[in-house]
Amino acid sequence: EAIELVFKVPLRKIGNGFLEMGVPENFQVKNYREAERIHYYEQSNSISISKRNRNSTPTCYSVKLYDLSATGASFLLDKFQAQNIEKGDRMTVLDIEGSQSIPIPDCQAVYIETFESAGSKHYKVGIKFGRPLKVEEFPTNSTH
Repeated sequence: EAIELVFKVPLRKIGNGFLEMGVPENFQVKNYREAERIHYYEQSNSISISKRNRNSTPTCYSVKLYDLSATGASFLLDKFQAQNIEKGDRMTVLDIEGSQSIPIPDCQAVYIETFESAGSKHYKVGIKFGRPLKVEEFPTNSTH
């Protein structure tokens, strides 16, 4: 899979179909997201979700919000919680701490990946909202 990188370096020489340039000090992967993400990992915001388990009983989680945009969010689960969520699962966002955006039905899990921090292993779940958030629906402590 190809990715696009963005970086700045001084060009030293151009000629014969080649570029000679310095080594970049840093670079970024080009972002193709529809909406800007606001990171909440360093804050204590939570997100509450509800989903129906395989036996149709609803399960609710109030977990740490990782990031948020108008079109989706990601949050962290422990191993036990992650066993009950799979890519493609449908869920409802019941609450985003500090927000007026409730509820957001018909959300879908689009990825689940391992996430390690300070020696502990979690699972980061990314969801796409069933409807976009409005600006006034973002948590009051966001910088959006």
